[in-house]
Amino acid sequence: KKRVYMKNFLIIILIVSLFACSKNENKNESNKLQSESLEKISIGNEKVSLAYKFSKGDKFKYSLTTKSQNEEIVVADSTMKSKADQTLKYLFDCEVIDIDEDKIAEISLVVSSINFDIDINGQKIHFDSNQKISEEDKQKFMEYIVLHNTPFRARINKHGEVIEITRVEKMIDKMNSLSQQKQNLTTEQKSALAKQLAESAIRPITQMLFRELPHQEVAKDSSWEKRFPQPLGTMTMENIAKFTVVDFVKVNGNKTAKISNQNMEIICLRKRNPEIL
Repeated sequence: KKRVYMKNFLIIILIVSLFACSKNENKNESNKLQSESLEKISIGNEKVSLAYKFSKGDKFKYSLTTKSQNEEIVVADSTMKSKADQTLKYLFDCEVIDIDEDKIAEISLVVSSINFDIDINGQKIHFDSNQKISEEDKQKFMEYIVLHNTPFRARINKHGEVIEITRVEKMIDKMNSLSQQKQNLTTEQKSALAKQLAESAIRPITQMLFRELPHQEVAKDSSWEKRFPQPLGTMTMENIAKFTVVDFVKVNGNKTAKISNQNMEIICLRKRNPEIL
C-alpha cells in the first residue's frame, strides 16, 4: 500500500487603484486622483465613522491586479513538485446609477480590459482581452471572454459591502453562444445559472474592488481584517484581508481615510490518503 499526500499553498496579493473621472470623462483626467497631492489633516485621538460617499451619476475606474503563487507537492513513489505564478489585471468602468433611501448605491460595472500572464513550471501563457482571440482560445479562456465588456450591476452599501449582483443574464447568453454545445435555456434555467454565476464568481471579484469598512468608529492606526471562506473543489480556502488606517487626508474638499491593505492571503490545505494496491 502507498499513500499519496498533497499539500497546496496559495498566496494572492491584491492591488486596487482608483482612477477618478468626471462626468465628461477623458483619458487625460483618468489618473488625476493618483497624481494630485493629498493634504493631510489631523484629528488627534478623535474617532470617526467611515463610509462610502456615493453620488448619483459619479463615474470612476478601478484597476484590480492580483498576483498569485501556487506550489503543490505530491509524494508517492517519487516526489513531484509543481509551481505556478500568475499576474491577472482587470480594468473596471463604474457608474453610480441610483442611490436608495438606505444609502445603498446601484452601480453599473463593465470590465473593459482583462489580461494575465501565467508561468506553470516554465511554460508561459499570455492573454489580453483587447487583442484578436482565436476560436481555440475563446474556448480555453471562456470565463474571461464572458466577463469582458458585459455590463452587470452591483448594490453596494455605505460600508462597502456587496449586497447583491444583478443583470448577469447577458453573461449566460454570451456563455451559451460561445459553447460548442448550445442549449435552449428556459427563463427559469437562465435565471438559476445567472444567480449561480453572480454568487460564485462575480460577487467575489466585485467585493475586491470595494473595501469593507468597519461598522465601529476608528482612529489613526486602527486595524481590522475580513475573512472570506470559500470552497475550491476538495479544498477549503480562507481569504484573509487586513486593513489599517494610516492617515486622514482631503480629496476634493472631502475628508478621507487613507487605508493600507496588507497582502490578502488565501491558504488552503488539502490532504488525500488514497490507497493504491
